[in-house]
Amino acid sequence: MKMDTTSEQMSGTFVASCKTTNSFEIYENKDELFLHLMGSENWYKTTHKDEESDEDHTGFRRNSDEDSSKVKQMKDAFLDTIMRDYKDQLTMTEENGLRTFSLKLDEGNIPVLLQTMFQLSDMRENECRKTPDQLSMLPQELQDMFSDMKDSEYDVDLTEKKLESLAISFTVDQEKCPVAMNMSIRCSGTDTDGVAHSLNVDFSMTLSDVGTTVPDIANPDTAAITTIDSEAFERTGRK
Repeated sequence: MKMDTTSEQMSGTFVASCKTTNSFEIYENKDELFLHLMGSENWYKTTHKDEESDEDHTGFRRNSDEDSSKVKQMKDAFLDTIMRDYKDQLTMTEENGLRTFSLKLDEGNIPVLLQTMFQLSDMRENECRKTPDQLSMLPQELQDMFSDMKDSEYDVDLTEKKLESLAISFTVDQEKCPVAMNMSIRCSGTDTDGVAHSLNVDFSMTLSDVGTTVPDIANPDTAAITTIDSEAFERTGRK
């Protein structure tokens, strides 16, 4: 991904591997978003809603702000717990002018608050699943892509789950700007048939060219562009 927060532009190439592999490009500015499936002649465009003039959307945004405030309170409470009770377990290493801070929690010292938040995440997932499916409002090419991404052969509904371990590290430069982040999560659970499952998730991210990145600009043939309703497009990706 390339992002310029000043001009509110972003471009990126993404690969999603589910039952099949889908590669697509996204180009976004403050007014519109372009989506292009690799190997296709078609382009898709959606225009961002005017949040100030759209009453329904403004109401939705207000509710989102309220939800965000609650989420922020929970995050602050969690961070307070971590920094108060686990600061002695936070390690720091320094190499080539970069400082890396690391924290590892396992089953024996995972905060109760974190374990509770993890277990309650099912409630959020279930709410997302209740969102009406908007696939039928999209062109067939996008219907096929999103259907495949949603219908993963690894989907399992768990009746109970537990966070087994969590390891986090983040690296900053001499100006204290973040340059890398890593997270590793191991969890377990039991499905509706009583079968035990375990899952490992590894996430890593690096940041570079801060202050100098120039996003790519979409330049499709206007005849190849199909406009999509923004609300249908945003809801389609949920699960």
